[in-house]
Amino acid sequence: MKKFRILGVMILLALLIGSVSFGEDTSTYTVMIYMNGSDLESSYDILTRSFSGSATADMIEMSSGHTQQGAVNVIVQTGGTANWANDYVDPSLTQRFELIDGVFTEVDALPAQNIGYKKTLTDFIVWTHKNYPADKYALVMWNHGGGPVGGYGLDELSNYDSLMLEELDSALATAKDRTGMTFELIGFDACLMASIEVADIIKDYAKYLVASEEIEPSHGWDYDVILKTLNASPSMDGASLGKTIAASYLLHAKENGTDSDITLSVIDLSKIENVVLALENLIAEADTALADNLFFYEFARSALAAKSFGGNTEVQGYTDLIDINSFAYGLTAYQDENATALIQAVENAVITKADGKFTFDTSGLSIYFPYRDRAYYAENMATYARTGFSPVYQDFLKRFKETLDYHEAMGPIEYEIYEPNENSDYFELTLSQDDFEKIYYVYIDIYTTPLFEGEPGYDIQYLGYDFLVTCDEENHAYFEDFRYLWTYLDSEPLMTFITQDYDDLAIYESPVVYNGEEMNLLFAWVVEETPEGIDTSHYEIYGLRRMINPQTGMPDKNLYQLEAGAVIQPIYLMQNSQTGESIYQAGNEILVTDSTELFFNELPSDEFLLNFRMTDFAFNHLLTDFTYFTR
Repeated sequence: MKKFRILGVMILLALLIGSVSFGEDTSTYTVMIYMNGSDLESSYDILTRSFSGSATADMIEMSSGHTQQGAVNVIVQTGGTANWANDYVDPSLTQRFELIDGVFTEVDALPAQNIGYKKTLTDFIVWTHKNYPADKYALVMWNHGGGPVGGYGLDELSNYDSLMLEELDSALATAKDRTGMTFELIGFDACLMASIEVADIIKDYAKYLVASEEIEPSHGWDYDVILKTLNASPSMDGASLGKTIAASYLLHAKENGTDSDITLSVIDLSKIENVVLALENLIAEADTALADNLFFYEFARSALAAKSFGGNTEVQGYTDLIDINSFAYGLTAYQDENATALIQAVENAVITKADGKFTFDTSGLSIYFPYRDRAYYAENMATYARTGFSPVYQDFLKRFKETLDYHEAMGPIEYEIYEPNENSDYFELTLSQDDFEKIYYVYIDIYTTPLFEGEPGYDIQYLGYDFLVTCDEENHAYFEDFRYLWTYLDSEPLMTFITQDYDDLAIYESPVVYNGEEMNLLFAWVVEETPEGIDTSHYEIYGLRRMINPQTGMPDKNLYQLEAGAVIQPIYLMQNSQTGESIYQAGNEILVTDSTELFFNELPSDEFLLNFRMTDFAFNHLLTDFTYFTR
């Protein structure tokens, strides 16, 4: 690790002789970095057997990228963190550092301030503006992000307090009142902050926003490249700086093997009002048509099928963040003029973006659409109301929820199950026409006899659910398409759950124990064929990630790669057919090698249980009765 020299007593001498100048010269740029390390810095990682130190790693990048004094000031404020993986940041203080010739030099220190308190951010901005005047200013917010409902940052020294959007708005408004300054760029090196709600707030205080729709990997931005580029071209505007951040972030992620599901967008905030207006026009038209059942089903289908972010699954937890244009594209057949206008407005606002392999069609702006997280709906909507975002949209969300409740009150879906017979080799799920129209998707749950030696008495092993059906629209029926094949990792089957399903891509997660720690294995089924028409579809593993932190409510930023020599065990849900009890158990160990892979393999069992898993447009999961069958 690179050593940092803290000048200590020498700071006073430097001030006296002018090596550290406060307010003397006007530089081209002052970059303010609000660095809240929290658990990203201080948590102990049992996989790497070290403290995370993600903030320190980025400070090392800053030091290597800003080795010469010139037209750029780099000012970092630290805090909110119990322990730092370096010897120059004091967790008992809120410190302000100037980066001088690659050295973090403490220029101010305060008793520990709550990073989640709006005045802390305001004071940092005002102090920096006074002491480091420049032609242009940029602000980087470093830490966790939770979008419109989760807000920004977690101060682990202040009961994990965070800056909610209304607090962020107030902090920036007060700073602007006291400085008269508009930022050239405000960026969030944090997860899930590229939402229309965040942009709508930031537009009053900056020209450009840089943020991610998706979870960011823990290495975050490449500050080495960013600061070297800015130092070389200190006259660049916010758009150029944003493009540098996005391009270097993508390359940085590729170098770290975390580029599969990243996003980062650069947003022209002068265009955000047009996006909000186009959104309001779209939902105003939809509002008048919600009473029509068929329109409601198609509108709901667009929301549920849109690309979503932050896991947004039953296993990982729900964020209810969806991509605006992915949502709008689903409405072009029913609201063509307004949907197309919204798509165009977003494309005009997002001037560039970085996408990963499995996040290829994101627009650069997400929106909060409360749908999946029914358990916390009231709590989340109360938080969302305080953001102040579009009263027109918020009123629509309330009426949409009323429509959901109306459809839920219509009673359960009725169905018939037909077993294989002389006319069909497959189980058949048949619905009435009305109930068939209520269904968003149908999956198949598969159970079998135990495939490993587990806890005695638990004689049913659950393998998960997948899109193993064919649909017969004319007869309002679904046929199972289970061929006794399942997803294996080397020698062992996984308990797998399909989480997103597109035309040429399906995303899965599977709970595992990896080197002694419970995590989710994330992978994709990529549909491909050669120009000659040969099917080359295959699985791709893109990493392991912990579940949403129950203490903080934030997603894990770390994406780990399978490493040769590691030990991985699938986790299964096991059931006792006599008592109905169920437990989770880790299965047989797999030693990871350089050739470890996912593939379809035939299951060795002869006995199975199957049920159809229906999800309707009220986002209720409806399970049919179990059906027992033998090979």
